[in-house]
Amino acid sequence: TVTAGGLSFTWPSVAAGEPDNTMAQGQIISVSGSGSTLGFLASANNQALTGTGVVYYTDGTSQTFSLDIGNFWNASGTSGNPSNTTAFSEPTIDYPTGPISHTSYVFEQSVAIDPSKTVEAVQLPSLGDVSGYNPALHVFGIAIGS
Repeated sequence: TVTAGGLSFTWPSVAAGEPDNTMAQGQIISVSGSGSTLGFLASANNQALTGTGVVYYTDGTSQTFSLDIGNFWNASGTSGNPSNTTAFSEPTIDYPTGPISHTSYVFEQSVAIDPSKTVEAVQLPSLGDVSGYNPALHVFGIAIGS
């Protein structure tokens, strides 16, 4: 469990070398619950990224939201990164060629949602993929809270 921004997230449990995140490519993810806050654990690569997503409620209505997430390479509020909540940082970065000594960051950003409704799904913004070292937004967890 990772706690950040007043929310509890479940960190993906995967074997070493397996993906522990999904790239935000406009896909719809089933998320269920009620509360006033929808939170994301996320990091961008190569640059900070901003995009618009959609919350779908069980009553058939929807609401857009904006994510503005920093580059994992830099601390919150530095080098062009927005002032996200830092969920945690790590002193090394593991690459296929081996680890390097550089602090990396995972951020939390929350958006307000309608507490009188139940969330059914979330459509992530369409923010790239890493092929060719393109900037992309990596989402590690989504949580609903008050």
